Amino acid sequence: MNDKKITLLAIDDAEENLEALAAAVQEALPGAVFHSASDGESGLKLARAKDPDVILLDIKMPRVDGFETCRRLKAEARLRDIPVIFMTSAKPNGAICKEAFEAGGDAFLTKPLELRELAVQARAMMKIRTASLNQREENGRLQRMVDQRTRELELQLAALRQSEEQLRQAQKLEIAGALAGGIAHDFNNMLSAILTYSDLLVKALPEGDPRRADAEEIRHTGLRGAALTRQLLAFSRKQVLQPRVLDVGAVIDGMRGMLTTLLGENVRLATVAPGGAALVKADQGYLEQVIMNLCVNARDAMPGGGKLTLEASVLRMDTEYRHRHGTLLPGDYVMLAVTDNGCGMSPAVQSRIFEPFFTTKHRDKGTGLGLSTVYGIVRQSGGSMVVYSEEGRGSVFKIFFPLAADNAPSALTPPARQYAAASGTVLVVDDDGQVKTLASRTLAEDGLAVLEASSAEEALIICERRKEPIDLLLTDMVLPGMTGIELSDRLKPLFPGLRVIYMSGYTDQTVLADGMLAPEKFFLQKPFTLDLLTQKTREALSQPPR
Repeated sequence: MNDKKITLLAIDDAEENLEALAAAVQEALPGAVFHSASDGESGLKLARAKDPDVILLDIKMPRVDGFETCRRLKAEARLRDIPVIFMTSAKPNGAICKEAFEAGGDAFLTKPLELRELAVQARAMMKIRTASLNQREENGRLQRMVDQRTRELELQLAALRQSEEQLRQAQKLEIAGALAGGIAHDFNNMLSAILTYSDLLVKALPEGDPRRADAEEIRHTGLRGAALTRQLLAFSRKQVLQPRVLDVGAVIDGMRGMLTTLLGENVRLATVAPGGAALVKADQGYLEQVIMNLCVNARDAMPGGGKLTLEASVLRMDTEYRHRHGTLLPGDYVMLAVTDNGCGMSPAVQSRIFEPFFTTKHRDKGTGLGLSTVYGIVRQSGGSMVVYSEEGRGSVFKIFFPLAADNAPSALTPPARQYAAASGTVLVVDDDGQVKTLASRTLAEDGLAVLEASSAEEALIICERRKEPIDLLLTDMVLPGMTGIELSDRLKPLFPGLRVIYMSGYTDQTVLADGMLAPEKFFLQKPFTLDLLTQKTREALSQPPR
């Protein structure tokens, strides 16, 4: 850069000093442009107007001294990059140097100015500070800002796309679930009648009667229909759960013998146990169904045999994790993983695996409800599912349940026992006439005195007029105008020893929050058989009131 392109601004309150500076600049830097001001305010205005390359600034000036003038220069974005050289009559001491540099000064010149030093300082300030360092630093800063913002936008766009995909999947499954739940609800009461009447026929016909075999076939078909409706309700998250604290590792150990038989000789079962208790709050029966369904799915993916691994572990998520079917928030979880080395799945298949009735198997190999049932149970239990799969390499289904804080009971659910016949009075309340009539008939044949009501209102009237005790209330959970739970709460003060069995083939948010029923409550899932109704009633009457 040529010297004549250098523009200098001198600020000094002594006129003679400014004149000397003008002469010195012309001699030391021929062709340079020189501007001068006699005080700090004037110097600031001139700096804004002329945009000098270097400012020569006297320290001692009236009203606004050199330090304050420098601070004001550096406070303005347009001026802060202009180098400032302080001028002093004596060699500056430590205190002056400290204040000068804190104010933003860059160098010192001692009066009277030495021409060579003036030229060297001016050239150095202009080249190093203005033309090079500041410009590159500014460009670098701007580039870093652009890069950072670009990365942020890319992450936001990726998160938005993932959220949109999650929403589409959730809406699709929600619609399918609502349809499946409605269908299952309508079928449950009809299936109850089919199962009950077929049971009555079987009991009425002697062994060897060909009509008995027909009745048994009707019963078996009804049971298959009941299993199908239970799967639909599980997918739609409409079934009633009775959760309690379970150790997932203990549940897996308890199922090992059954799973080994189910998988067959060609599939080797391996289990990986957690270091300690892996506690979750879940319904044991439905948790076992989840494990069994996933194991059957893995077995079918390995027609030539292979290895299936069941793993339970406790882990902590420190950051939010988004996946196709939901989001895992930070916290402590129990992970249940089912891994196989079978045929795997394509991305197209993975996107539909939880849809009801979707299957890649032959029609005679399954209904396409296994994984959708798993999905519904896991979601209703407060869990989340993550699936990894590659064609030809196998699949991993990972289920994350919130870690339970309570201690698990010492033993899992004991096997069902048979109860002896009991006596007493039972009130049957159901708005479905067939279910009410068949339940009343079955209980009467088992030796119980039976009262019937088609609504909660009718049940209240019967109980308010009755002077004798009622031992058991058998009530549907969804009644017109009042829930079964509300009805039992109204009746217990009238009959302190009242036991209650809740019946339902369907639940919604108006009856139970998230479909959860306390594990100590007696519950009968519709549709049910005569034997199941009889045993559940006997069990309730053999226990103290709850």
